[in-house]
Amino acid sequence: MALTPNDILDREFSVKLRGYNTEEVDTFLEEIAEFLTALIRKHHSLKDQVVACNSRIAKLKKREKEFREALTAAHKVTEEMQIHAKEKADLIVEKAKMDAERIVSDAHQEAVLLEEKIRGLRRLQREAVHKIRANLEGYLRILDDEQLPSEEFDRMMHLTAAEVRAIQGNTDENQQILTEIEAPVEADDASPDATEPSGKEQELSEVLEQVEEGTEQKDRKAGFGFDADKVWPDD
Repeated sequence: MALTPNDILDREFSVKLRGYNTEEVDTFLEEIAEFLTALIRKHHSLKDQVVACNSRIAKLKKREKEFREALTAAHKVTEEMQIHAKEKADLIVEKAKMDAERIVSDAHQEAVLLEEKIRGLRRLQREAVHKIRANLEGYLRILDDEQLPSEEFDRMMHLTAAEVRAIQGNTDENQQILTEIEAPVEADDASPDATEPSGKEQELSEVLEQVEEGTEQKDRKAGFGFDADKVWPDD
């Protein structure tokens, strides 16, 4: 049976001969009741504190769980970001390699095409020079023999000069194209003589001068009253 302070205070004892002093007993019972009241109050206070502590512990456990879940989610997000970043970096590197290979391949193909174009232009230049040389040598042999009539010779010389100029113009144009193509490659090796005419151009110029000189000689013969198809008197 639970005993309360009021039970102690309300407790009555029977009186017998030679019994305890009732006042002393009552005083002691009052002290016990006060002590029990204090114990009960302290018990209630401790019980409230326990309840509060348990509530706080529950809240802390809940927060701990939330923190753990947040930490786990953060680790997961970090791992996913690292994986995504690595995949993105791999894609960038792979794309850079493919672009570099494509650029190198395009540059190689362009270099091959330029080399083929250079060889083609040089071949055309050689063929043009060879054709001009063969034609002019034939015309010079005719000029030396002086076997053509004056009118036919003049017509041929004017035609030859025009043809030489036209072919020389094409040769100069081909040479300019070659220069433009080779200029980026040979920029570092350029010399002060780079602007001087090539040997083939010089040869064409000399042949053209010979043709024009032969035409002028015919004109001078005709001016002095000599037959243009004959040699000078002192020849």
